[in-house]
Amino acid sequence: MMNPNRVGTIPSFVKVSMILFLSFVLTVSTFAIGPAKQADAAPLPKKIIAYVAGWANWTANDIKAEQLSHINYSFALISNGKATITNSDRTKLQLMVGLKSKNPDLKVLLSVGGWGANGFSDAALTDASRTTFADSIVQLVTSNNLDGVDLDWEYPTNPAAGTTARPQDKQNFTQLLSKVREKLNAQGQINGKQYLLTIAAGANSSYLNGVEINNITPLLDWINLMTYDFHGTWDATTGHHTNLSGRDISVTSAVNLFRNSGVPANKLVIGGAFYGRAWTGVQNSNNGLDRPASGGFEPDYNTIVSQYLNKNGYTRYWDSSAQAPYLFNGNTFISYDDPQSLSLKVQYVKNSNLGGIMFWEYSNDRSGALLQAVYSEVTGGGTVQPPNPSGYNYLVAQANQQIVSADNQGNDQLVANRTTAGDWELFEWITNSDGTVSLKSKINNKYVTADVNAGGALIAKATTIQQWEKFNRVDLGDGTIALQALANNLYVTCDLNNGGKLVASRNSVGGAWEAFRVNK
Repeated sequence: MMNPNRVGTIPSFVKVSMILFLSFVLTVSTFAIGPAKQADAAPLPKKIIAYVAGWANWTANDIKAEQLSHINYSFALISNGKATITNSDRTKLQLMVGLKSKNPDLKVLLSVGGWGANGFSDAALTDASRTTFADSIVQLVTSNNLDGVDLDWEYPTNPAAGTTARPQDKQNFTQLLSKVREKLNAQGQINGKQYLLTIAAGANSSYLNGVEINNITPLLDWINLMTYDFHGTWDATTGHHTNLSGRDISVTSAVNLFRNSGVPANKLVIGGAFYGRAWTGVQNSNNGLDRPASGGFEPDYNTIVSQYLNKNGYTRYWDSSAQAPYLFNGNTFISYDDPQSLSLKVQYVKNSNLGGIMFWEYSNDRSGALLQAVYSEVTGGGTVQPPNPSGYNYLVAQANQQIVSADNQGNDQLVANRTTAGDWELFEWITNSDGTVSLKSKINNKYVTADVNAGGALIAKATTIQQWEKFNRVDLGDGTIALQALANNLYVTCDLNNGGKLVASRNSVGGAWEAFRVNK
């Protein structure tokens, strides 16, 4: 899904290299043009998908097949309108297929494209070119005994890395995916096999603007969201490149974007990064986060552990808002995924009923620690939510399926941006004598108030219960509730345009934005 230089959202999206081929039909085909009936009957409760780079130095023994549900071998390229691979690729693909002796449920797919790979726009241009391309896909899949194909067009309508792009790519991509699905299904009718068709997709609105997401989604088995490379050295300041929550972009915001565009949760697979983004010449303040920088590089996790993690002057920091680690030594800032952040991503997958998690790229962690963290969490090695202390509950905003937190030790506005519940997210629910309820934050022992002087912002800052700390609890009949602040008689909403912050500002309950689930 990604070449050494990948992009995840334009411009940060620019590296998210596992992107498209989201599949489509705007046209009706004579074959059952929906996805094959989930060819993966993997015993794992969630998908664990490894992108394995053909150019990397590895052997079959290096790959822990028993901890994977799928392997996406990367990459086939497009030449003269056809998907092509080298003889070396063919040999390595057979090594991948041979891993089924360790894990009979393992599925092996061929990824086509990647960052800077040209040829998609031309292949999608006409019915004849689409047929040529789709036939070449079927030939590669069948001759190498594969289970399907993953298409990574970066990006339709966008000439990223100098690739050919056209405005009509948006519609042509739908038709290209439709043709590939038609041909795979036709082959499946011949040999009784159900072939998978997936895409790698960019994680922001720029990507969605270039595809017909509602037309291609029904044709895909799932979408691999490239939720990494949010930021990199193409940015003038440091930032997180694969954070789970918060910030200007995150895994959570990407999932919400696709969910709000109509993509079912179980068809979304989020991404983990087995590599980092590093900036040099960083201003030495704020531990290097959000500071100007002058250069950078891309270390893999092997290098991060061997050279930087709590050594050579580097200190590891944890950003609780972003739910992501980073390293800083006074000059160089490194953003990356580690076992803690990946475990939280899997918890998010579970809590949100997503399809699973994929990662780029297998050989970037020779220790196996990152995959082990993912596998342990997927198979139940970690608890999705810790038991709550007696008398406390946490609140889940239905607008983004995130847990409400009393941010910054309760000093800042309540915000729905967490996937796990700790002291910051726990509240004591108090029923007042007049039937209203009040919330007391565990983190600072203060009551949540609707601050009318701040537009109705909810903040855990009151030491006593008065009118501003009281809320009518309204049962919405579907297991969720709404909260109406007595301070201004307005309903509490989760403001997704403001990072999920809670504010009493709505005259009525208009939908999921005002709905919350109380969990014990």
